Amino acid sequence: MRILIIGGHGRVARLMVPRLAARGDDVIATVRRPEQFAEVTRLGGQPFLADLEHSVPSDLLPAFSGADAVVFAAGSGDGTEEQLWAVDFCGVTTAVAAAELTGVSRFVHISTLGADGPLPSYVGGPWWEAYFGAKAKADAALAASRLNWTSVRPGLLTDENPTGRIQVGDRLDYAPVTRADVADTIIAALTAPSTYRRTFDVVGGTRPIDEALASLR
Repeated sequence: MRILIIGGHGRVARLMVPRLAARGDDVIATVRRPEQFAEVTRLGGQPFLADLEHSVPSDLLPAFSGADAVVFAAGSGDGTEEQLWAVDFCGVTTAVAAAELTGVSRFVHISTLGADGPLPSYVGGPWWEAYFGAKAKADAALAASRLNWTSVRPGLLTDENPTGRIQVGDRLDYAPVTRADVADTIIAALTAPSTYRRTFDVVGGTRPIDEALASLR
């Protein structure tokens, strides 16, 4: 497969690139700065320069051309509320438009657990309201598109070693999950029909990833 990762220098993306490359996939990874090219190349990907905060769909068309699937892994990190909306929401709608223009149907979005409800009790304040609001609106925009979409909503991301085991479902309790397990979950979801046109939460659990995804309805 030829897979485009939007936000290819993020921590989950940097785990995905070598995994995909190792199985023989052609991986294009967007980055914001030229100095990030070397690491993407070292990991086995092909870098594509794109500042998503200021991009329009036409800027992304060369990266989307010929892709079989897109993973939206970009985020504004600790940016301002304005940057949150520009990347975590508007960035998704820009990428969706580029996918539709180039005929790339499969689109997986990394969202966040709790995006579809009231602000979780463990956070508070305007920044977090913007964060969850942007993720929720991005999920809704993706679901309204013509794409074969999936929104994956992980819990608290950790940097521990992968376990290969997760729990998936709707409105799960907030719990940790390793970034490596999220990366493997997204890779498996790319071709798992049970995840097509589906939003689901993912946290650490006891079921093997493929088995957990197959259980989705």
